[in-house]
Amino acid sequence: MYRIIKTILILILSFSLLSSFFLLAILWAFSNNLPDYKFLKNYKPSVSSKVYSGEGELVDDFSTEKRIFVPYNVIPTIVVNSFLSAEDKIFFFHPVLVAKGFLREVFNNF
Repeated sequence: MYRIIKTILILILSFSLLSSFFLLAILWAFSNNLPDYKFLKNYKPSVSSKVYSGEGELVDDFSTEKRIFVPYNVIPTIVVNSFLSAEDKIFFFHPVLVAKGFLREVFNNF
């Protein structure tokens, strides 16, 4: 009986180690192609140049990225709520700090 339990534990440990190694190898392979995050610190989006006619009509837009400034009050409520629900379902109903979430993050970061 002891021999069977020992064999099962060795198999479980071996499988766990191989799975961990395989997972780390996959993460390492895919993380090599990720861009460096430090460039975000000094990121400045490109500015577009717009040419208007004498009547105020847009003639052309010279830019590499089509960016349009949209004020917060123009964004539909359903869009705001969809982004918030993906991040924090009780965003509008809790105080600044949620003890349960705070304790979970403290535990996960240690």
